[in-house]
Amino acid sequence: MEKMGMPNGISETCEKLDTPEPNVRELRRINNFVHELERTLRQQLRTRVGCFPSRRIEDQFSWRPVMMPFNQIIIIVDADIDTANYRLIVAGLCKFIRKDRYYRTTRYNIVHWTENGFSLMMTKKLTALQLEQNLADLVVENDSNTDWTTYRNLYTQYQREHKVILITTQHKVDDLKLEKKGIAKNLMILYPSTSLKKTAYSSHGMTYLGFPING
Repeated sequence: MEKMGMPNGISETCEKLDTPEPNVRELRRINNFVHELERTLRQQLRTRVGCFPSRRIEDQFSWRPVMMPFNQIIIIVDADIDTANYRLIVAGLCKFIRKDRYYRTTRYNIVHWTENGFSLMMTKKLTALQLEQNLADLVVENDSNTDWTTYRNLYTQYQREHKVILITTQHKVDDLKLEKKGIAKNLMILYPSTSLKKTAYSSHGMTYLGFPING
């Protein structure tokens, strides 16, 4: 069952992070990760058809698809992930969100996935500027020890969301791949990866993107 609350340490304002600054090598990996996030998440935006002046014929109009931002995105954080890699993934995700003209207008909710289930960290929706500090305030590396069957049951409430992003571990991703079935098409999974592969890929309707922990 989802729990509502506002735990200590969760910030309503965007304050300076007290986490260490990434070194040059980490910055390069973050920037590569941001580039792939941009390529992938731009493709997943909603679209509508709009009427615009024709670019080729004067005084004529044409119908073209237009990208639309999401109203809300749920970010689920697996308590099982280690602090160091969680910090790097959050740095890349928030860097992309702050700069992207579509995703920076979206509002965000953070959900913590622990052995006790899903906990909604704040009842209010966060702006892009508030998101990074609030993600940094989460305590991870708690060994959630829950499986994908439990996750599927908990996830039912988010099946109708336009977009959900899960930050989890490589061993959880490996376990999910062994099941050879998906969870929901609205789900994107970010995780620390030992693979040299740097591009996002799809499997059973879901999108995966590993943050390279080597290289």
